[in-house]
Amino acid sequence: MRTPADGRQLVRISSSQIRDRFGNVLLDGTSTLLLATMTTQDRRSLPATTIDGRIYTTIQAPSQPGVMQLQAWIAGVASEPLTLTF
Repeated sequence: MRTPADGRQLVRISSSQIRDRFGNVLLDGTSTLLLATMTTQDRRSLPATTIDGRIYTTIQAPSQPGVMQLQAWIAGVASEPLTLTF
């Protein structure tokens, strides 16, 4: 995904439905931490919650071009990283 690095654009992020190790869909309101890391070593953490077993959030584009890795953490378990290019 490519988005301008203008410091103003908002990018909507949503996950696929998340299930626990027993196959149960995560409950609405489950706390999630999103960690965004830029190639410039700039890091942001964004709190989020689940709705219908999915994470929905919006992130603001950085002001400098680069690649961002976005990873979700739920109860100490990390997701596969999502790569965004700005």
